[in-house]
Amino acid sequence: MNNPEPYTLNDNCLYTREFYRLLQSRLQPDGIFCFSIKSSENYLNPALAEYTNLLVNSLQTVFHELYIIPGDDQIFLASRNLDIAERISGYPEILQASEIELQYFSGDYLAYRTSPERLEQFQTDRHKRDHREWNSDLNLKGYLYHFRLWGAISDPGLVTFFNLMQQYRWSIFLGLLLIFVIIHFVMVRRDRKLYLWNLLLVGGYSIGLEIVFLLEYQILFGTVYSTLAIIFGLFMLGLATGVLLTPESTTKLGKKKMERMIITGFIILCGILILPTLSPIYQAMSTLPVFLSEWIISMLFIFLNGFLTGAFFSVVTSAIYREFPSTSSGLTYGVDLAGSVVASFSISILLVPILEIRGLLLLLLIFMVIQRGWRK
Repeated sequence: MNNPEPYTLNDNCLYTREFYRLLQSRLQPDGIFCFSIKSSENYLNPALAEYTNLLVNSLQTVFHELYIIPGDDQIFLASRNLDIAERISGYPEILQASEIELQYFSGDYLAYRTSPERLEQFQTDRHKRDHREWNSDLNLKGYLYHFRLWGAISDPGLVTFFNLMQQYRWSIFLGLLLIFVIIHFVMVRRDRKLYLWNLLLVGGYSIGLEIVFLLEYQILFGTVYSTLAIIFGLFMLGLATGVLLTPESTTKLGKKKMERMIITGFIILCGILILPTLSPIYQAMSTLPVFLSEWIISMLFIFLNGFLTGAFFSVVTSAIYREFPSTSSGLTYGVDLAGSVVASFSISILLVPILEIRGLLLLLLIFMVIQRGWRK
């Protein structure tokens, strides 16, 4: 495999258990899967050792045989049943007997790369930073560990920050929840600020669900680029439809009931995104016809996300300008965008890598339930 390392969330999918299972299912019993990562000639620093162990753990959930050749490029060799070490030990003699003229490779070079002393030192350095985590399509650990490794070169302090966030991720989860509850408690007591607070949250929900949707779409269907125009077009169509249809519905149902219905809709959408993070459902989804899951379920989801966002914006805007006529023009639009901006940066840069997709969606789901149930 000659692909980039997981330096983006997109490339992460080529270094996961799910990807390795696909490879394993296509390999002959004595076939070998090979890839390499940038490394260090004779020393594994702690971040590099942890990154290496993440890949090792992920591979060993699928392949029985694993062999790593250390050096400036670590070469990973994995097989279902083949004894790779024994096969490699015989290559110098095979090359010599074949009488092939080689410029960049020789049996002596291979013997040097795989010498017992180098392999022993490599294993010693690696085991100093053992851990039990592995990389999967939906936990995106490869991206996080790769970022921590190479980010240390430009800014060691930033990596220390991410290490602390990773170490205390569930404390961060509870801390964010506590902050949300405190702010919501304060806002519930204030009329206009409560309107704006709820709109800020919905702006965040909308972009948050969209980010996770794009990640899951990429994971489930292989590429999102070919359908980006359709996805964003449907989202904008949903926004416009929600704005147009909501005023009449609000008149019939009432503002409070309409708000509860919209937040309930977001709860359902968030629950739908959680489903693929459950392994049995994730496996079952791969058996669905592509036209059903990709072109009906997915496209309906993104349309409804836009529709609910537009509907809530319409409800809050009409209510706040009716009850507070002196409110400056464009305030609600600015608040909605502010929620989207805060969510887009915090979710993509921090919360997805730290809490994983499931943890992020669980946090959003709790926020939504509190917002729907705890009202003035």
